[in-house]
Amino acid sequence: MLILNNIHLSLNYDNYPKTGEIDWLSVDIDDHLHIQTYENKELELPILEKYSPKPGDVVYIGPGCNIPRIKLKDLMINNAIKSTTDFNKATHLFIDTKFNAIVTDSWFYLENSKNILEFFNLAKESDTLLESQELEYIQNLIKDCPDDESIGISHQVAHRISKKVDPIYSKARISPTGAGSVYNNNFKFIVAEYVDLYNFIQSNQDKLYNYKSLICHINSSDSITIDEKVFDQLSAMFNSEDADNHILAMEIMANSNYLDSLMYLEMLFCDHGHVINLVKTKKHVNFKSLTDFLGKYTNHLNSTNSHDIIQSLIDKEVVTLEKVHYVFEKYKNEFYTGSTHFTVKEVTLSDDLLKIVNENYVNTVQEDYVPEEREKVEEEKSDEFSWIE
Repeated sequence: MLILNNIHLSLNYDNYPKTGEIDWLSVDIDDHLHIQTYENKELELPILEKYSPKPGDVVYIGPGCNIPRIKLKDLMINNAIKSTTDFNKATHLFIDTKFNAIVTDSWFYLENSKNILEFFNLAKESDTLLESQELEYIQNLIKDCPDDESIGISHQVAHRISKKVDPIYSKARISPTGAGSVYNNNFKFIVAEYVDLYNFIQSNQDKLYNYKSLICHINSSDSITIDEKVFDQLSAMFNSEDADNHILAMEIMANSNYLDSLMYLEMLFCDHGHVINLVKTKKHVNFKSLTDFLGKYTNHLNSTNSHDIIQSLIDKEVVTLEKVHYVFEKYKNEFYTGSTHFTVKEVTLSDDLLKIVNENYVNTVQEDYVPEEREKVEEEKSDEFSWIE
């Protein structure tokens, strides 16, 4: 799509009556954009979610991927793989599946090329508004566009073209159209420096990997695994009022073995997300690598609940009946809602989760009630009947 972001006009309101004539119209030559538009449907790509490092792999880390470089270096050394900044040389492309870094957006107003040319031809006939070289420049840009092709221009120009409200139209005896409002459109397009990468991705889909599939490999094999004991220690650190303890706890989380520690990592976010969310180091690439892996938003790290813990275990394919039971026992009051007159006696898993763990599960959350022994009180019956007068 062609974007004419180089056309500016100023209106003259000094005279009376205020006609709103164009005081000056400027065209900055060589200041225009040929953008490659982007639609989400274009990115329904066969992106692989699992990766196993193999000697000889050449990996390219795409823009927007939070991978600590020092950890990536250790991964390369330990697995005899290489990294490259030239995507053409890569055997594996690790990308942000949302393309946040290579896609941007902006507001443009649309008008078809035929109406734009008409406007500038009339402006040239007004002598003082447009130079011949400026008109020629516009004509050369638009000459290959179909008459009905939409072109992005500024609001001021689009408004005057759409409604034909400028005096240049009345001088040419072209009546105002009275058309409705010019609609603005929020376009997503590929950042110019990443157009080649985007096109390469489209034609090399067999090399595409979700960069999160690399994150679980970046912490070395001797990384700490968070178990119940470590979880309790980290919880105590978050419960303290010492900000340094919070930072240290987050550093331990970021340097842990993500998959082996997954249940406890999610529990830490569930129990202490309100603290973590306030720590500035949450934006450090090392910690963002963890939050990216878990699919959490940096500014909303206090939103994890007990259901999210189970879902994360399922999504990362590390769910077991033992872990489900552990999470349920810790957060059982969050998994069901009682009422004034009824409560839950037994809980089992959903059909989907039962199939995953492939075991039956019934958890009795309330034991049978044992009735109290009470004396029966018999009412005395009287055979006498009396009137009260």
